[in-house]
Amino acid sequence: MADISPEQTLERVASAIPARIRKHITIVGSLAAGYVLRTKITPGTVRTKDIDCVLSPFAQATISGTSITTTLLNAGWTLRPDSEFPEPGNKETDLDKLPVVRLYPPESSDWFVELLSVPESNSGEFERFRRLEVDAKRHFVLPSFKFLPIAIYEPIATSVGISCARVEMMALANLLENPTIQQTPMRGLISNRIIKRGNKDIGRAVALARICDDEIETWPELWLKALRTVFPENWLKYAVHVGDGIQQLVENEGDLEQACHTCNNGLLSFAPVTVEQFAVSIKRFQKDCIEPFIELCSRE
Repeated sequence: MADISPEQTLERVASAIPARIRKHITIVGSLAAGYVLRTKITPGTVRTKDIDCVLSPFAQATISGTSITTTLLNAGWTLRPDSEFPEPGNKETDLDKLPVVRLYPPESSDWFVELLSVPESNSGEFERFRRLEVDAKRHFVLPSFKFLPIAIYEPIATSVGISCARVEMMALANLLENPTIQQTPMRGLISNRIIKRGNKDIGRAVALARICDDEIETWPELWLKALRTVFPENWLKYAVHVGDGIQQLVENEGDLEQACHTCNNGLLSFAPVTVEQFAVSIKRFQKDCIEPFIELCSRE
């Protein structure tokens, strides 16, 4: 991972993408957090390697994804090396054998763009992967995740035409993804260590809460609004488990340490914390945000 300027990187990504498509893109993850929190993070850089671009709405996602990928490849952007998915496929390649679109800009290998899509439906089962066909010899896959519509709820517009996700919505999406800690390890190492996916997700939510400080007290109202909008039929089913994964993290020293490690090598790299300080941030997050949110939901 590299320390990059959120503003400069966002401008670079936007300038490479057709103007008509920028309105269909919301940045999530560390770059979005770094951009939104740029006045709180010193020296104004964020440590990351992947620029996650969520395409929406669903009906436009494949068209947008194909156009973006074609444009970037023609402009000299290159595929991120991946031993499991070494090259694009074709019409004969099974969906689970196709690579995700991950492209380096011509001038740097410090970061890469990755394309994602909102799911087709928020109410039930959906296709996790869809084929993205650039041409006969270059097929990719466009992944979707259940809680991406939460992450990009009411995004923040930028001057370059691409939106950035709100930090409170990214925090909520990470908690919703982990009612119990996902045990699957991250594909890549984080500072030479194997890390559970769930520990990274929950850790990021804690890091966002720590950076935002007192602002977390305002999060519950927007969390409730987002859940009721995105999941009108079963929002409460998800809401009641928002705090389960983070409580599980608190109760396991190994998971707690892993989550702290990921944050110190990511969003909190500008101000690393001890495990004890990280645990204090969790307790405050629970007391000032998660518990009030659960109480708010109980009154609905």
